[in-house]
Amino acid sequence: MKKFSIRVHTGVWATLSVLAAAHGVSRCYLFNYMLWLDEQGDFFGVKL
Repeated sequence: MKKFSIRVHTGVWATLSVLAAAHGVSRCYLFNYMLWLDEQGDFFGVKL
């Protein structure tokens, strides 16, 4: 894992807060998970 700084708009951070609370995880964990999902690429575009 590599540390980097990022600035998130207030509205996006508020939405992330609601989603994180609904799933019982921290905002940082959810943000990191979303970055990981983005890195994995489009699952539905891959033929199994």
